[in-house]
Amino acid sequence: MVRGLAFGLTFVIPLLGGIARADTCVAPPPEGRGVTGTSTPGIIYKVSSAADGGIQFSGEAPDLQFQKTSYADGHFTLRIVSHGDTLELNAGMSGIEVTRGNRSQMLEASGITAQDAAKMRALFAGSRALRRYRELAAALQRAGDTSPAAHGVLVPAALLEQLDGDASAPARIARGLAGAKAAVRLRPIRRSDDCWDSYASRTYAAAVDYCSCYNEMSGSSFFQDLCAFTWVLRCESYWFQFLSCSAIPLRMQ
Repeated sequence: MVRGLAFGLTFVIPLLGGIARADTCVAPPPEGRGVTGTSTPGIIYKVSSAADGGIQFSGEAPDLQFQKTSYADGHFTLRIVSHGDTLELNAGMSGIEVTRGNRSQMLEASGITAQDAAKMRALFAGSRALRRYRELAAALQRAGDTSPAAHGVLVPAALLEQLDGDASAPARIARGLAGAKAAVRLRPIRRSDDCWDSYASRTYAAAVDYCSCYNEMSGSSFFQDLCAFTWVLRCESYWFQFLSCSAIPLRMQ
């Protein structure tokens, strides 16, 4: 992922507000209110509240089950199961920890080395859970799915794919989701349109900031990776706020 993280997100977060905004890097936000788009069939999604204050988003597709728990500050956990293979991701401001079976790899914010990143890729090697989750993410992208559920899947997929060696994944997924409106079949407590419009505006701004940060740091893959990680945590925080606003309790279909 990155060679070192000594400055960490304490450097990147204030940087985002001070650099030139490269608005041409992402599509302009759509006009009008409400939600449009698609929801890929064949996947069952559910949302529920967690006992510790988080919000759980789970999904089930052929040969795949996953559960993501998001929190207000953007940190999240993701558990993926496929064909008996289990992968668990814990990501937050302090760093990233991935567990597979009885093996774990920690990427600490105090300093990530190339060796650490290589060990992470070795941990991923042959993971059926990761492969199946990446296949789902790819299918959502091919379908042009910009539903709330797709956002819930694709943002952590960007981080997983980056950790697995695809450095272009965060930028590609951020562009695809930026400003997207989406079809959502909810049983909301409040107006889902208002909640979604707020979420869409925030994630669009996060994508623009990420693009600007990425371009500004074009000479340093170190800081480009930090830009991507900051984008992931911002989007997860906004996802938590969106679900808190509109979707407890609900079922996404």
